[in-house]
Amino acid sequence: AINMLKSGNFAWNAGIFILYTQTWLNAISIANNEIYMPVSQSWKNKIVDGKFERPNTNDFKQSQSDSIDYAVMEKADQLGLHLNLVQMDAGWSDLGSFNALEDIKPKDENDNLFLGEITAIESKNNIAISNKRSISLVGVEDIIVIETADAVLVVNKSSSQSIKQLVSFLERKNNALITEHQKVFRPWGWFEVIDESQYYKVKRIQVFPKSRLSYQSHEYRNEHWVVVKGRASIICDAEEKFLDVDQSTYIKKQVKHQLINNEQDILEVIEVQTGSKLSEDDIERYDDIYGR
Repeated sequence: AINMLKSGNFAWNAGIFILYTQTWLNAISIANNEIYMPVSQSWKNKIVDGKFERPNTNDFKQSQSDSIDYAVMEKADQLGLHLNLVQMDAGWSDLGSFNALEDIKPKDENDNLFLGEITAIESKNNIAISNKRSISLVGVEDIIVIETADAVLVVNKSSSQSIKQLVSFLERKNNALITEHQKVFRPWGWFEVIDESQYYKVKRIQVFPKSRLSYQSHEYRNEHWVVVKGRASIICDAEEKFLDVDQSTYIKKQVKHQLINNEQDILEVIEVQTGSKLSEDDIERYDDIYGR
């Protein structure tokens, strides 16, 4: 790489491509039809979710996993694809790791980069990011500490590129940590997990004005709803009732139900789940305006 740069006859590919969608589709159909066909089928069977268009998940999973560089660009000559190179000098920082933050964020006198509520004593050359809780560092060097609502990462700066391996390991060991987050956005609003154990889960649910959740049921869990803001319209087994602030209801497992906000203001509900299974996949939808 050093010799290439010194020669001056090479350009560095940053992996940024600007072109018409159809150009990519034509190229990938020639280069790798095993990617092109399932992806095309996925788009054909897409779900329209408000302003979002979501490719069909099952179709998309049938595609091979490959980068566009390997699948198309490196085969361009043998495939008869015509390429033009346009050089651009716009500055570059690859924000592919936490270490790259040091190129764009200021450090303190001890070469520490801190974002959020951080306290450090006799510590240098660290990166620490706090989203909610306070982080204290004492007598440490060359580490990265990232705090979020549902997890904490501590890694040596020299090993930061190994985070991809960590994610793969977590997927095998504890998939819920990868797929279920503390705050989850939905087309109708969002929910945030406030507290949980193996016996219960507590959520804060916010529903946008004139929005509704799907008509659904749960096989394993019961739900207790308390309205803390706005006015809720609730359907249980096809019967509708209304709840105002400080009023509550109990949804027994296997009962079909729906939470609706017909008002002009935000609806906020505290939900307490109890039961033998409290994961997000315990849901059966019967009617959903978002096509899920």
